[in-house]
Amino acid sequence: MKSFEPYYVAIFTSKRTGEDEEGYGLMDEKMFGLVEDQAGFMGAESFSNSEGKNVTIVKFRTKEEMIDWRNNPAHREAQTKGREIWYEFYNVKICHVEREYEFIK
Repeated sequence: MKSFEPYYVAIFTSKRTGEDEEGYGLMDEKMFGLVEDQAGFMGAESFSNSEGKNVTIVKFRTKEEMIDWRNNPAHREAQTKGREIWYEFYNVKICHVEREYEFIK
């Protein structure tokens, strides 16, 4: 079994408006490219269901590194456009993961 150090996650749940899908796709690619270079970034994964609800989970080593990402100017621009154009709703949960374990067969 692997051992894990504590870390932070942002759980971003959303539903898009369907407006400007091309612009959204370009911004999404840009944000994932930028976050990969962000100090403390540990990985991200996204899921969608048949009703159009999306969940993205982003991991960071520390709370401060996560806050640095939140305050990144390009990320702030994406947040603004998301509220104005792309999202019908979203919810963000910030969580501290103290323990993690897994089973792999």
